[in-house]
Amino acid sequence: MPTKRTPDTALMQTIDRDERVLACDLLRNLCDLLRGVLDDLLLGGPHLEVQQLQESVEYLVLSSRYHGRALNNARISRRGTIRRTPSENVPEPARPFLRLGSYIGAFRSHQLLAVELGQQAAAPAPPGPESAESAGPAPDDRSHCSSTYRRDLTGAAIDAHLQGDVWTIDIDGQVHAFRPHSGGSDEP
Repeated sequence: MPTKRTPDTALMQTIDRDERVLACDLLRNLCDLLRGVLDDLLLGGPHLEVQQLQESVEYLVLSSRYHGRALNNARISRRGTIRRTPSENVPEPARPFLRLGSYIGAFRSHQLLAVELGQQAAAPAPPGPESAESAGPAPDDRSHCSSTYRRDLTGAAIDAHLQGDVWTIDIDGQVHAFRPHSGGSDEP
């Protein structure tokens, strides 16, 4: 009888994390859209354009699907990446995820991660994963460039994950962040 292969725990955590980031992004965007529509309605703004509202919701769903495919493609391409030998500065719980990229650090919140990423923004950003381009057409106003990060810190951290600039995982109440490798095998 063939043995049943059990899924890799780190892979399952990676999939779960991507799904939670996607859900958070979609729900935050829907809330922002609905808040704006409600403000217009309650404050005597122009009449409600139902078709425009439907198109906006449809755009948000399509954008979420696009990001989901891009994350899935990036995850598949990382499966073949050789696991890196962990350095001493990588905590034990984060070590199974080193194939995802270079360890940036652990943060108490997404806001603190976004602050760190903002400080690193002065340096040239590494190229995003090439597999994201094959995921389908990018949404018009939220393309894969870091200048489109939202202004709120949580949104900026979510954008960094969705756009492939960082990959995050929650472990024991901390956000651990990794900078994806650009594909070269000589990277640390």
